[in-house]
Amino acid sequence: MAIGLVFIIGILTGLLLANSIIGDIPEITDADGDGIADRFDIEPSGDAGLTFSLIEIIHRQSTEDRSLTLILGYNDGNDQSGTLAGQVCRLNFTVAANTSVTRPTHSCAFQVDDYGRRSVSFEYRLFETLAGGVDDGVEVAWDLFPGADADNPWGTNATVDPMVLANGVRIELDGMSDGDAWENNARAVWMTSSNIFIECEDCD
Repeated sequence: MAIGLVFIIGILTGLLLANSIIGDIPEITDADGDGIADRFDIEPSGDAGLTFSLIEIIHRQSTEDRSLTLILGYNDGNDQSGTLAGQVCRLNFTVAANTSVTRPTHSCAFQVDDYGRRSVSFEYRLFETLAGGVDDGVEVAWDLFPGADADNPWGTNATVDPMVLANGVRIELDGMSDGDAWENNARAVWMTSSNIFIECEDCD
């Protein structure tokens, strides 16, 4: 009888303890119904987006204006071959003669998986389009990669947490910091921020 009573008391105590533990678990909410808990969702109220705002391009001075194109590719599976397979943003601007800093008011907006614990990648490249003469239309690569790579002037930033980017990060892509053989080098400075993504046909 005593043993049975102890057994029953043990069961009741276990149930009370389990109920106390379960009661301490915070409620999991998902405001936008995308299947991602709000605590891990970059934008809990809708589709998440990231904006990369181009702050400035630092370069050597030239005696003439030069037409440059800066390309940023986002979340393309860490493809380091230079083939951008994900979302791609293309920014065209002019570097004025006799200047060493250019500040285009450009930005790139990308749609982001609403998941703050997934690492992604972004790739970048910069090139000049020549004008006039036999070289008209020829694209010449500029080096933004902060390493002495004599074959590829582009680069990849992998294993980036989108939640960190959404909170605001200053990114410097510094091709002027190395001693490789590329003739044209530049340093690009970006700032990232979060936004609710709105699709557009032309975001240049």
